[in-house]
Amino acid sequence: MGGGTGTTTTVITAGKALIETHSSGQKDMTLYDTVDPETETNTLQIFLDGGEGTYSTELSETVLTLTPEGNGSQWTVGQDALGILSRSGVETLRLVLGEKVIELDTEMSFSGYLYGMLRAQGYVSSDFLIETDGNEIWIQVDQSAYGLKADGSLEPEDDL
Repeated sequence: MGGGTGTTTTVITAGKALIETHSSGQKDMTLYDTVDPETETNTLQIFLDGGEGTYSTELSETVLTLTPEGNGSQWTVGQDALGILSRSGVETLRLVLGEKVIELDTEMSFSGYLYGMLRAQGYVSSDFLIETDGNEIWIQVDQSAYGLKADGSLEPEDDL
């Protein structure tokens, strides 16, 4: 098949989605749905409650560490933010709260009956907020909290 004017080729590589536009003879290598983990986490669904709410970032190999620049009491991370970090080459998100450290695998996924029920009700990945106070992790979905079991399944708030 010959290349005519206006032809667009999409090239997918591991960890990145790139688009090359050939119609003008220029290549537009625009990253799609990825971020620079050290400078663009503020564009993601990642929040620090308490203190000033600001944090510093440090990228070491494939581990992104977020450390409060003052006091902080709780981290909130959207499930879709983990996916974007994963596509950006980050494998582990390390959340620091004082002396406490929680590590989240950016490939984290949920499963089980409750997760399926919530998805069937129309909730999407950006609705699932992973929260931690440094001691435990829970999942917040539309004003309801769920525990997170080791297998990725959710447990009712009553069982927390």
